[in-house]
Amino acid sequence: MVNLRLSETAEKIGGKILQGSPSLSFHKFNIDSRLTEPGELFFALVSER
Repeated sequence: MVNLRLSETAEKIGGKILQGSPSLSFHKFNIDSRLTEPGELFFALVSER
């Protein structure tokens, strides 16, 4: 399993870290907050819903 650093991910996608440590790492991302588990990064998507 590959661990990714939050700071590197934010830089690659042109994002900004609003809260938390840039040195945090995660191994997976999720777009469903109900299914997000420890060690995963949650992405909120903007939609009509």
